[in-house]
Amino acid sequence: MKTITYSDIIRQNVDMPESSERAKIVDITAEKQEKYWVSYGVIIETGFLDSKARFYPNRLLENVSHDTPIKLKSVKDKHERRGNWLLSKIKGSKILTEDKKEVGRVYDFEIFIDRDPWIIWKLLVNPLGISPMRRRMRIGTKYIKEYKKGKLYLKSGWKRGD
Repeated sequence: MKTITYSDIIRQNVDMPESSERAKIVDITAEKQEKYWVSYGVIIETGFLDSKARFYPNRLLENVSHDTPIKLKSVKDKHERRGNWLLSKIKGSKILTEDKKEVGRVYDFEIFIDRDPWIIWKLLVNPLGISPMRRRMRIGTKYIKEYKKGKLYLKSGWKRGD
């Protein structure tokens, strides 16, 4: 399956059909499902001085990669936003265990883009502290119990290295 990180897709140029305005992806929506998080679409901002942000479903995006402009199939219809979270708001959030010990902070997301909706598979985490023995880690979204007040809480069965 094809994956991309949040940092590779955010601020990426988008080619809009029948429009010469500048467009960029400014955020990705997300919501929790039974086993993992999913994304139904992206927020695209058009224009430079008078910018307008609109939600577009993932199925309208073509050629999603970090090195070429993304193509949007259609802009005619208005789409209702799906997903109650924005990944930009979750980025930088603290990750806490059940006993409220901080594990680290989220610095990126790994996203599978081969299917619709996209699957937000892993959180990339900077561990707490500055010791060279502490390594960055990946935590599966299936281990996240809840997100509230800017903090992510891990399930009780989580172990480092899963």
